[in-house]
Amino acid sequence: MHPLSFALIPLLLPVSLSQSLPSYSGAYGVGLVDIEVPVQNPRNITNTTFTSNGQPAWFLQTVLFSLYYPIAPGTNSSAPPHPWIGDPVDCVAAGIVLYANSSTLTDDLVSTALNSVAGSVNIPAQADTPLVKGTSPLPVLLFSVGDISLRTWYSQYAGFLAANGIVTAVIEHRDGSLACSVVEENGQPNRTVQYIQASQLSAPVSGNTTEMIMEQRSFRQAEVEETVRVLQSLNAGRGQQIHQNNSRNEGQYLTSFANRLDFTALVMGGHSFGATLALQALSDSSIPARAGLAFDPGKSSGPLNSNFNQSVLIPDSESWSSQPAEFYGQQHFDVVKGIAQSALDRTGFSWFMTLLGTAHTSITDAPLLVGSSLLGFFDPTAVNISLGNAGTNIQQYVTVSTEFFNFLRNGTRSGILASGVTAPEFVAINLNASNAQGMFNGWEIHVAPSRGTNTSASASTSAPAPTSTFKSAAPLTSCSLVAFLLAMLAMLSSFL
Repeated sequence: MHPLSFALIPLLLPVSLSQSLPSYSGAYGVGLVDIEVPVQNPRNITNTTFTSNGQPAWFLQTVLFSLYYPIAPGTNSSAPPHPWIGDPVDCVAAGIVLYANSSTLTDDLVSTALNSVAGSVNIPAQADTPLVKGTSPLPVLLFSVGDISLRTWYSQYAGFLAANGIVTAVIEHRDGSLACSVVEENGQPNRTVQYIQASQLSAPVSGNTTEMIMEQRSFRQAEVEETVRVLQSLNAGRGQQIHQNNSRNEGQYLTSFANRLDFTALVMGGHSFGATLALQALSDSSIPARAGLAFDPGKSSGPLNSNFNQSVLIPDSESWSSQPAEFYGQQHFDVVKGIAQSALDRTGFSWFMTLLGTAHTSITDAPLLVGSSLLGFFDPTAVNISLGNAGTNIQQYVTVSTEFFNFLRNGTRSGILASGVTAPEFVAINLNASNAQGMFNGWEIHVAPSRGTNTSASASTSAPAPTSTFKSAAPLTSCSLVAFLLAMLAMLSSFL
């Protein structure tokens, strides 16, 4: 490696990358606990193995998630804050190099870049503090992350939800779609799971990317089921037991969650690959989801489930709605609109909308670290998008999510959800232009109940019949910082 490369990396990054993420605001403070515990029944999800050593590709050993939750305002923790890059940087770097499949990138180069980007960034939540006191149960969001992403990369969205009273569990998947994750179980050696390519696997995958994705989705769904089991145990008063089994050495106040989680207001959510998984999980009777919340359902994460009995809210980014992507003869936008419309027809309440001024990464922490002015350079989905303020965009996602939870709990439509359809099809609008006047805070609403309809939400949680699906032939698109990390590293490689 050329010695100038280490000096050039910081010069290619804005100053804001070395600063902390913005603090949360809301009615509550924000607590954060990482929970990793053994699953109830350790098992292989499929029979697929690695061709190199014959080891199982999808062995479910533990489940890991970050739990964001409301705490009393002004509460301060004596524990150090959680780092934004939690797992060993060299492990994450190796996974990114494998994902990039570039001869010009090395593990050392990517490690250096990652440290420059976010080596000193911490999540602005209070680690391992008690849940806010009270008697009322709190709504719960299960959140599945996108391809390549780590659970920490959604810390602003999850933290702001917690500040608004919504307990949010962000799941770290060990299905080989993430850059890297370290499996930790008390009394057992650590095990590293890195990004997997179909070419590494035995039959029936054997290089078949579609088959691999479907097996990964089965693994992810099993992880969601285990997360539900852990949360139900917390609610049943077994917080001390979970604390003792938690290999992440946190959770001394988990007993405060007894009888405080409202499983009648449990929402299954996710982003990109995670949004695809969220729609799939709505058909799983062991995941008692009241509704679904899917941000930018994946364009290359396999079939999209359209047959479920719950209401859904599908907020698209502008880049996702505006950029054509064929689903075997159909456009992705039309497929997603059809799913939302079918859910509306069945339940009476579902929404599909687009937030203008947003890229695929806008729900992640990426724009806050790199800045909206540079996101278009680093994130290919932001090309030709007039990006809005990064913090404002996340607040818009938080606001509509909170309005969705409020609707599920009391049947009242408010804010964006009180509107009817404003744009049956996506329409390109410059938010700074005069034709943007009258927009609902930058939202185009494609599917919605009739304006003003206000009825108690009554979505069923029973599992529907076998799913009706669509398949995507669009190229895989990263939904994390990796897209612009790789672009930055490609620039850097020209100096080597």
